[in-house]
Amino acid sequence: MAKAMDMNEKGFETIVSSDGLINRLKSWSKKEYICHYTNANALNAIIRARKWYVGNPFHMNDGLEYDQKNREAWKNIFFVSLVDSGLEEENIGMWSMYGQPWEDGVCILIPRDRFTYWIESINKGKCLVHKADPATKKEILDGKDPSSIVAFSSRVAYYDSEALKLKCGRQENIAIFEYYKDIARLPACTGYIKDIAWEYEKELRLRIELSGDHDWEGLLVDIPDEVLGSLIVKTSPRYAGKELEVPGDRVKKSKFQGKLDWVYCDSCPFKNKDA
Repeated sequence: MAKAMDMNEKGFETIVSSDGLINRLKSWSKKEYICHYTNANALNAIIRARKWYVGNPFHMNDGLEYDQKNREAWKNIFFVSLVDSGLEEENIGMWSMYGQPWEDGVCILIPRDRFTYWIESINKGKCLVHKADPATKKEILDGKDPSSIVAFSSRVAYYDSEALKLKCGRQENIAIFEYYKDIARLPACTGYIKDIAWEYEKELRLRIELSGDHDWEGLLVDIPDEVLGSLIVKTSPRYAGKELEVPGDRVKKSKFQGKLDWVYCDSCPFKNKDA
């Protein structure tokens, strides 16, 4: 049972309940853009389809987060990993992990007010949510539909199991461990907490929750014109010039362009050429 939220709490460091933690994570900082690091092919597919794929955590890259919760708890949770950012801010770790391959990497930026409008449109039924195949990311027309669909955004907190510390941005919390020694496994916190190793991501999630007896493993979410028409795209530090289906005046170069040295991969045939 989640402890009741202390309405007099002063900040993240004083939260001692799962309800208080979740409510605080949903009140994420209001930077001007919401960003998604990906590649040119994925961006062009989003623009052409006018839909965004939202995956189930079973297919994500942090197996530890998935394994810390009961699989039944994950069944109804789908999300897209994002970062909230200023226009001139970039995360080189996110470029390295998700904006790959380097020559095709892009970062999609959505103005915060348009992102909020998109979530509101999903919840009002103006933007439809479709069942999708996680392998092909294509719509599936048959199956058992959920009884309800709810969309919202949330930050992720990062769990240090050795120091018994919970972090979100620059804020830290140790008080919550007085009540929950293993908060990362608490069912109520499913999808809100990751291992401290992933802290560099400073992740924000577009999260969609389903209810009822359904067989959905992936989602496609309609994107309104107001969002598509507002997108800005940054190209990666080593972008090779693949054509993007976005007007040229909304494409910007990475601030790391021309500032990164090449590091050969282990399998690169040029690695030992000059040795």
